[in-house]
Amino acid sequence: MVLLSRRILPLLVLAACSLAPAARPAAAASLANASLEAGTAGWGLETQAGAEATLRLDPEGGPDGKPALVIDVTKVTDKAWHVQLMNYAGSPVEDGVRYTLTFSSKADGPLNVFTTLQEDGGGYANATEPKGLDFSSRWESERVTLTGKGDHAKTRYVLGNLGKRVQTIRLSDFALVGPGEAATPAASTPPAGGAPAAAPATGDAAALEARASAAARREKLGSVVQFNPRPAQEVLGWGGHVVGNEYWDTSTPDLVDVPAALEAYYRDLGLTFVRLNVHWDAKVTGGTPSPAYAAMRDRLRAAQSHGIDDYILSCWSAPTSMKTGKGNKGYFDANENRRYDPGEPLSLLPEENEDAFIDWYVGVVRQLDDDGLGLPLNVSVQNEPDQLAAHENTLMTPEQWARLTVKMRAALDAAGLQAVGILGPDTNYTNAMATQWEVRGGTAVGFDPDETFGEGFLGGIGFTRLDENPKLDAALAGYAFHSYAQHHLPALQVGLARHPKPLWQTENSDAGGNDDFSWALFQFRHFLSDLVDVPNHYWAHWIKPRVGTEPSKWGMVMVDPDTQEVTPSKKHVAFSALWSKVRPGWRVHPMRTNDPDLRANGAGQDGWVNVDLLGFTSPDGAESVVALVNPTRGPKSLTLVGLDASEFQLRSTDADRDDALLAGGAVDRGSLRVELPPFSINLLHATGGLGDTN
Repeated sequence: MVLLSRRILPLLVLAACSLAPAARPAAAASLANASLEAGTAGWGLETQAGAEATLRLDPEGGPDGKPALVIDVTKVTDKAWHVQLMNYAGSPVEDGVRYTLTFSSKADGPLNVFTTLQEDGGGYANATEPKGLDFSSRWESERVTLTGKGDHAKTRYVLGNLGKRVQTIRLSDFALVGPGEAATPAASTPPAGGAPAAAPATGDAAALEARASAAARREKLGSVVQFNPRPAQEVLGWGGHVVGNEYWDTSTPDLVDVPAALEAYYRDLGLTFVRLNVHWDAKVTGGTPSPAYAAMRDRLRAAQSHGIDDYILSCWSAPTSMKTGKGNKGYFDANENRRYDPGEPLSLLPEENEDAFIDWYVGVVRQLDDDGLGLPLNVSVQNEPDQLAAHENTLMTPEQWARLTVKMRAALDAAGLQAVGILGPDTNYTNAMATQWEVRGGTAVGFDPDETFGEGFLGGIGFTRLDENPKLDAALAGYAFHSYAQHHLPALQVGLARHPKPLWQTENSDAGGNDDFSWALFQFRHFLSDLVDVPNHYWAHWIKPRVGTEPSKWGMVMVDPDTQEVTPSKKHVAFSALWSKVRPGWRVHPMRTNDPDLRANGAGQDGWVNVDLLGFTSPDGAESVVALVNPTRGPKSLTLVGLDASEFQLRSTDADRDDALLAGGAVDRGSLRVELPPFSINLLHATGGLGDTN
């Protein structure tokens, strides 16, 4: 979209037009020993719950040989905020007053942190609204506006969430300035007990003046959004699990018999792969393949007839003949309430039947290939082995899942199917890190989301199961997660850094709200977060048609049972608009913002995480697409500056529009104003990239 020079840090600024309140005297703001000429005086680390980190000074380790603080994080927990940097200047904060913080940052890799001014004492409440920042592996200039929340006589500066992984973080060139305040040097007196700070040089004062001037310009422009010119990851595929046949869900029509639905899914949505269930009754030996296998085969043929050749497989339930109780459900729901009651017997796969299960699964893979459908890219031994489900399911312990994954790898190799990879654990992010149940005596105990019984399917922090089991590590070609819950993400990031593999988000479809567009908005914001807070290379939607003319929060299309007329949902409109343009090979660019209404990352969020801003660039850098979600009930007037694009189009989807063209034309001298409708999903298409992103 925007071709920005490498000579300066690329900025995409979105300025919200509003009337500023009348000016009032601002409380003085400062940092102790901001110049770092007194070493680490005035600065300190706070670690909790066993996290370990050290703080030191590198006298010439910052940009242009300036001093730099170096934080070596050597041990982490499951909470990133257990390592935080503090500055104890004791600055006052006034309600509603804005303070501008600037500094330079560098980490070992992409790192999301937060920053704020905090009450120094009492309940340590936030004195300003926390703001998220994204560090990278090269020096970058940070600038953030912190707005006072109430009046506080004494505060401390906090840079938090540093304990996401074992790493080294470097910081330099600090300044904290309040509006209307003269750009004076930072406080020269650290807290009692520290060495006096040396007065900064004249050049430092001039730099502070320049920063204050820049901060004033930013205040006039309003909200600031900055692209990271260094892509976080490459998009490798968009997928969907297409359900709808009598051997999976009797409430939905067989899509093979609804050509318009096939076109909506396979032609219009922009899918590049499909995910299929290896049905428990898919028999391929002893004569004619079973109807369940034929349904799988026909579904795959339909996808391939529309140009989607790639597919992955997972299994919801082992064949009933191999399971305890001979049932295909995850447990015997005696009350038929789809909720597990302690003591109800489970439907498990005994260890003595594991080899038979693997042989059956590999047989299905070979039959699909023999039928001319090719081999799957990857298989997963069990969909959601962590779930106590009343639908088709086989509950597994982390140990059994690991054992089956290793056996599957050996069986595929023995069959000459080395090209087929294995994904796992196909659980929620949360249960890769911790389990919420235990199996005892054929029943489950626990199942409490607030209580954990083990270290999850990958072993908790650092994916220690992969260290303890090298065969499991070698067997996994990539990670598969479902993103219905996003707890434990800091701990997850530690494991991803220690054991890097391709990331597949293989299922998500839930949505908040109560109408077609609110479901779409919720799903789209969550999808963006799955590319920011977990750098997924592949993302798949759990696609389900809605029988009837009214939309549902899970559905992509509505199918009229009488006429078989197909109507796309708002979710389908929004995703097809992006996926049909952003294809495999495009790069993902996280963004930053100080707009309090817009989220660029998951900082400060838990459970369901939403993101409003994300950029994409084509492999050759000739095109860009920027997702701009307005989750508020009012319009937003935004100004994009610093662009080097020649032309643009802004398209919008909301309750009344379907990917409608709102504006287009030339970009005038690097500046562009756009108007976002209330409660809308918007895509900005532009020529040019986001600077040198190679």
